Amino acid sequence: IFEALSVGKPIILSTYIPGQEYGNMLFVVEQGVGWYIRSPRNILRQASKIVYEPEVTEAVRARVEALRLRSGIGDICRFIHEFPGA
Repeated sequence: IFEALSVGKPIILSTYIPGQEYGNMLFVVEQGVGWYIRSPRNILRQASKIVYEPEVTEAVRARVEALRLRSGIGDICRFIHEFPGA
């Protein structure tokens, strides 16, 4: 999910692992950066909107930017570099 969001792409989720991924699904839907759609026909409809209606993708991209998500890779690298004995 966050890989797609990091490049501003909309997400369509069709299922999730209860308990483990439920929060991710809620995040996507509640933040307006994607959809939870179970019906294959409705998934196709939404995918068509994403492809043929650029304003749909632009609206998602704007919401992703407003979230100001960031990668933790810099923090991880600093931690490893500064770790005693490294």
